[in-house]
Amino acid sequence: MNNYLSYLESRPRKPFLMRLMLLLVVVGAIDYITGVEVSFSALYLVPVALGAWVLGRRTGVFFSIVSAIVWYLADFMSSPSYSHPLIPYWNALVMLAGFLTTALVLARLKQTIDGENRLAREIQERLLPREIPRVAGYEIAGAWRPAQSVSGDYYDVITLDDDLLAFCVGDVVGHGIPAALLMSNLQAAVRMLAISKLPPREICTQLNKFIFSNTTRDKFITFFYGVLDISKREFVYTNAGHNRPLLMRTNGDRISPSEGGIALGLLPDFGYNQGRVHLEEGDLLLLYTDGVVEARNLRNELFDDERLLNVLEENHTKGATATCNSILQVVSEFSKGIYQDDLTLLALSVQAPDSKWEEMSARQRGSVEETRISIL
Repeated sequence: MNNYLSYLESRPRKPFLMRLMLLLVVVGAIDYITGVEVSFSALYLVPVALGAWVLGRRTGVFFSIVSAIVWYLADFMSSPSYSHPLIPYWNALVMLAGFLTTALVLARLKQTIDGENRLAREIQERLLPREIPRVAGYEIAGAWRPAQSVSGDYYDVITLDDDLLAFCVGDVVGHGIPAALLMSNLQAAVRMLAISKLPPREICTQLNKFIFSNTTRDKFITFFYGVLDISKREFVYTNAGHNRPLLMRTNGDRISPSEGGIALGLLPDFGYNQGRVHLEEGDLLLLYTDGVVEARNLRNELFDDERLLNVLEENHTKGATATCNSILQVVSEFSKGIYQDDLTLLALSVQAPDSKWEEMSARQRGSVEETRISIL
């Protein structure tokens, strides 16, 4: 229902107003045809409520007045017999009062919810990387699209030292505020553990114990954590029940690193494995959440892994940023901008070393790391 209302809010205003007017005319016609013995008064609240919720207080007031007029005309043309000639006018005023009350209450409620959601989203956005580190010989890009105002998805890129960079992507089961709160706890825990430079399998083992002891049994998190050795081009990782990342080689080969274990929060003493891959110039590694492959079109078809692979095969040689943008564009066109689930991407491409970065001074490198630490 929330996704449908969000869809209505994203549509052009005039066509939506015309549909509400048509709905009101249909309700009035049915009310007139059925006569006074069968009441359809409650149906007039549908255009009133939708107008107030989707388009705001003024639209709600407008449809309240029009609905009261349509109700009066249907009542008048049905030619009921009243004991006093002022009764139909009184009834119309009572209906108007009910419609106005509904419109004003819903408009105010929507305004309050929108304000709280904006604040929650601003807070959550501050937990995401403000600025992704720039590293010689690599391009890194990330994207985050919540299905609702806040998200249960999370990604981060953490500078561990001059030669180590951590990548993580997580997805909490569920949506909305509860998922966002759990994800904020995970983000804080990951940041605290990452500075210890523990191997990925140990990071996931510790996180698993933390999540298990701080959530109910129906809550869990899929999570991927990897550490890039910048100079060696080695990527060590652990996958805790998350979508397998896709590594597209420059020669067209495809690898799906899978070492790891179950999602975080399911079993308290689970021991995780870790894997290692060597990256080469031209390779692209994509981390993503299931909101990408589980996006649906108007025919309820899944975007699925095959479509994602097709986009990757066509764009991976263009670099991390261009690939992320292409995936977002294709998924948005496929789903008509309606996201059933949170969507997150994190891409790493290997490029030829940039002489400008090779010549960067130690002071400049320090300033980049300080920028990353400041968002803790």
